[in-house]
Amino acid sequence: MDIDNRVRVSFQVHRGKIKRFMMQYETFLEHQWQLIIRYDTAHGFAHADQYHPSGKREKIPMPTKDFNDALTMAQENIKQHWEEYLKRYMEEKNL
Repeated sequence: MDIDNRVRVSFQVHRGKIKRFMMQYETFLEHQWQLIIRYDTAHGFAHADQYHPSGKREKIPMPTKDFNDALTMAQENIKQHWEEYLKRYMEEKNL
């Protein structure tokens, strides 16, 4: 990551178990932070929301029901693939 890219994280733990979480990757583009992908447990299940410049959002269920595992998967996925997500977003935006 660099100064124009960031990850924001929020989670709640009870007795060593994640009860809910949110982790999102954002990039600073055209004078504002743009949300690229967010992982969370809203709606009662772990999933990713992949954002597009058009405003469209894709909901992608995560292959686990354990929120501890899901948070770890989200962290690893963003760490390993943020540049690919950024490239896709920029290509869709034609920048």
